[in-house]
Amino acid sequence: MHFNDKVTNKNINIMNKGFGKSKINFNEDKDLSLKLKKAFDFENNNNLIKAIEIYTELIKKKVYKKNIFLNIARLYKKSKQTNKLIEILEKTILLYPNDIEIKLLLGMEYMENSSFKDAENLFLKIINKDKTNSNAIGNLSICLMKQGLFEEAEYYALYLVNINPSSDIAYANLGAILRDQGKFKKSEEAIRKSIKLNNNLSKSYSNLAMLLLSQRKIIEAEHNIKLALDTEPFNSTFHSNYAHILYDKSNLNEAKLHARKAILYNKLNHDSYNVLSKILISQGEINEAINLILKSISIKKLNANAYFQLSRLSDDNLNMRIKNSIISVDIDKFKRNIEKAEVYFAKSNIFHKNKDYILSSENLIEANKIKLKIYPSDSSNVIEFTNKLYNNDQETNYEIDNFQKSKVNSIFIVGMPRCGSTLIESILSMNKNVYPLGENNNLFSSYKNCKKESDFLHLENIYTQIKSISLPKGTTVTTDKYLYNYVFSGLISRYFKRARIIHCKRDPLDNILSIFRANFSHAYRYSSCIKSITKVLINQEIIMNQYLEKYKDKIYSLNYDKLVSNPKDEISKLIEWLGWEWDNIYTEPHLNKRDVLTASNIRVRSPINSNSSGI
Repeated sequence: MHFNDKVTNKNINIMNKGFGKSKINFNEDKDLSLKLKKAFDFENNNNLIKAIEIYTELIKKKVYKKNIFLNIARLYKKSKQTNKLIEILEKTILLYPNDIEIKLLLGMEYMENSSFKDAENLFLKIINKDKTNSNAIGNLSICLMKQGLFEEAEYYALYLVNINPSSDIAYANLGAILRDQGKFKKSEEAIRKSIKLNNNLSKSYSNLAMLLLSQRKIIEAEHNIKLALDTEPFNSTFHSNYAHILYDKSNLNEAKLHARKAILYNKLNHDSYNVLSKILISQGEINEAINLILKSISIKKLNANAYFQLSRLSDDNLNMRIKNSIISVDIDKFKRNIEKAEVYFAKSNIFHKNKDYILSSENLIEANKIKLKIYPSDSSNVIEFTNKLYNNDQETNYEIDNFQKSKVNSIFIVGMPRCGSTLIESILSMNKNVYPLGENNNLFSSYKNCKKESDFLHLENIYTQIKSISLPKGTTVTTDKYLYNYVFSGLISRYFKRARIIHCKRDPLDNILSIFRANFSHAYRYSSCIKSITKVLINQEIIMNQYLEKYKDKIYSLNYDKLVSNPKDEISKLIEWLGWEWDNIYTEPHLNKRDVLTASNIRVRSPINSNSSGI
């Protein structure tokens, strides 16, 4: 997922402007004027080699003019001769040691080629002489961020905002730096400020979209990425970011389209290969996904997400060379904390596959330590909201509903993350009349609509309207496996006349460890803390037992460990409870061709087994 670090086409990234054709006084010397004019003509005819030869010959004859040096530097830039470009700029600085323009150009070239310390020193020299030089201050903040020096980077980004409060670019850069420290609220404020100052700053719209996506504000995220694409329809990064958003919307076909567009517009955009591989894994296209991940790594070796995606694949898909390449990755080379966390998770997964559980646990602990700093646990909020809804439910009475089960149209699969819900949805969706909605926040959106009016009588109608938008024709039953819907068990039982709830649970220790190992991208922020997971799990178990006692006709308790140990018996009990006719196809959910977007999208492609029970 791309969050543009350099959104600074006007302020920081002045390379193109700085390397514009430098004016030469053709009247100084007739012979010199002819040669310079000839060089310009060669360049205009795209013969860069001949133009460079003329400038090089002049410099050899010690015709030392700043504009000649800048012109040959520009030609080296155009012809992608990086080493010669840096060499000529370094020589130019020796001749013009106090020239700020040359220092800026060389500093940016150092930064572009990862010579961050050299770049930092040049920017600091400029700032020491001119404390209000926005170009130097802005570039220094980005340079420090690239080195992982986030506090220092934030200091200079704030300094730039203070001396230039009307600069949209300054706020955009500040937003990027705050994002990398996990200061998402402040980052969003800064990016929104940059957009307010300049509503044509397309990269800010894209960055804001990614921040909103991390907060599960998918509709608003999609709105902002569309604004970015309206301005730059051929921007590869914007298309790959849109693919991430569509993936989270469960719109895999359109997500795939934008991921392929991202590759078409820039074959070196490593993230476009990452997101396309993620989509293909969810669709069961594992071999093509592996090739895309390896392609992404070939473009960018320090590619944390690619290593993590590889580590999640089954042993059958990973050879020793790939495993060893992940184990040997140097974590210290990664500057962003979220990238370090992903590499630790990747290593932990590989060590676990190799049955080296000590090293696996050590890497897992480090991964979650880092992640917890970025995404603090939200367990208190989860428990508070759960208890609030339960207490409200206690104030109501309920009579057993004799509704015919055969007319069920909504099945809610609830419980803790990693409880076996993906397997349950795959089993149920083997029924040709069932459409799996996967994980979505449709019910939460419906709840908010009713909450405004303090009237839940229309909750089922609102939910049905929302979910119908994405339903294929002929669908009679849907499964909704947004696990946190357990908090709405009372509301579902009372107001959804044609709904049933399946509460999945498994061995608590297995469940806790599985959550701790999962590396969830946005949701379940308590998942990086064992104590927080335990608190939520205990609260969820207590609350669901109470709901089950009150709404026993609406809620079915399913034990994952029993299911994988004795699938036919347990599945037949569930099918009977739903009032469906038995079919042996329910015991073969691995044959299901549906898209799976959850953390179980690899395991669910295998026949039912107890490998993850008793982990």
